[in-house]
Amino acid sequence: MGHFSALIVVVLSFVLVYAWPRIRRDPSLLLACWLVIAAHTGAAFVNAFITPLTAGWGDLYVFHEIGIGRMNKWQPYGYFLRFMYGIFGASFWFGEELSVLCFAISLIVFVEIQARLGLEKHAIKSVLLFGLLPGPLAHCSVTMREPYQALGFLTSLWALLQIRQDGVSFRALAILGAALITMVFMHQSLAVYALIIVTLGLPWSLGGAQRLGGFAAVMLILGLPLMLPAMSSMLKDDSATLKAADDGRLLEYVASYRENVNEARSDYGLEIDTESLTGFLATTVMVVVMYFLAPLPWQIGSVMDWYAFFEVALRLFLLIGFVYTYQRAKKPERSCLMMIFSFTMLLEIMWAMGTTNWGTALRHHVPAYGAFVIMGGALLDSFSLNPEQKRLEKRRLRRHMAV
Repeated sequence: MGHFSALIVVVLSFVLVYAWPRIRRDPSLLLACWLVIAAHTGAAFVNAFITPLTAGWGDLYVFHEIGIGRMNKWQPYGYFLRFMYGIFGASFWFGEELSVLCFAISLIVFVEIQARLGLEKHAIKSVLLFGLLPGPLAHCSVTMREPYQALGFLTSLWALLQIRQDGVSFRALAILGAALITMVFMHQSLAVYALIIVTLGLPWSLGGAQRLGGFAAVMLILGLPLMLPAMSSMLKDDSATLKAADDGRLLEYVASYRENVNEARSDYGLEIDTESLTGFLATTVMVVVMYFLAPLPWQIGSVMDWYAFFEVALRLFLLIGFVYTYQRAKKPERSCLMMIFSFTMLLEIMWAMGTTNWGTALRHHVPAYGAFVIMGGALLDSFSLNPEQKRLEKRRLRRHMAV
C-alpha cells in the first residue's frame, strides 16, 4: 500500500502545480516547474530502489526507522512519518515523495513571492535554479526535514508580504501561523527564530496597514518576557536551545554544543569564546564567515569539496544579484526585498552557530536557498540582454536612481 500511496503523491505533486492559476497561465513556467518536480521524483526513486544518493546521510534512515516503529527515539519528524505510514502504508519511497510534495508546494510559494516583488519575468530561470541545483535537489527528495523547513520559511515570508501589501486578514495570519508551526515542529530550535519573525516581521508587515506596526512592535517586545518562558515550557523536552535561552545560558549552550559535535575532515576548526564579549564577537564573526565561505580554495580535497565551493560561489553571485535587484526595484519592493534579506541572513547566522563543518553546512543552507534565488536570480537574465537592451536598462536605472 505504501508504494501505491507514493504514486498518488507523485501525481498530486504535478497536479497541485498545474492547478495553481499563476503557474498554469504561463506554459513555459509550468513546464519548468514540472521539470524540477520530475527531477526530485527521479532522485527519490533512485535513492529508494537503485542506490543511495550518498552514504553520508544517516539521519534520513533514522527518521524512516522511527516512522516504521523500529526505533522509539522521540523525534517529531520521525513520528510525523509514523503517523503518515499508519494511514497510507509504510514505504521508504512514500516518505521521500512526501518531501517532494513539500517541495512542490514550496515552488508555488516561491512563484507567488516573486510575483509580489514584481519579478515575474525572471520566474522561469529562477525556478530552474531553485529546483535543479544538486545539493538542494538531493536534500529535498529524501526523508529529511529540510524541505519542510524551507517550505515553512518561504511561506512565512509570503504571509508577511501579504499582510504588508494587502492588509491584515485571517487568511494571511493563518498562513503565517501554519508556517511557523511547521518550522518549529520540524526543528524545535527554530522556535527562537519563529519568535524573531513574530516580534520583528509582524510589526514590519503591519506597518503598511493603518500604522499598526509601531503599536504591534511595542506590544510584542514588551510581551517577550512572557512569551519566551511560555514557549520554553511547551517545548522544554524538545528544544534545548529554547530552554537554554530561557535559563540565560544560550551562549554557553552554543559553545558546548559545538565542542561536543563529532569531528570531521571538513571541520572549520573554530570554537566560540564565551569568556569575554570581545572574544565572543570575534569568534562568532569567524564562525559565520566560515559558514558562508568554506571550503576556501586551499581546503579543497575531494569532489564534494569542489561542489561545496561551487555553492559558495553561487551564494556570492546571488548576493550580488540582490544588490542588482534592489537597485532596480521601486520603493515598496525595496522594503520587501530588505525584509527577505534580513530574515534570510538571520536564519543563516542561526544555523552557523551550530554548524561545525562545511559538509553539514551544505544541508543547513537548504532552508534559506530559495530566498537567495528570489533575491538574486534576476541577475541571470541580465546576461541574456542584447547590447541595445543593456543600454536602455542602464538609462532606465539612471533615471530611477535620480528619482
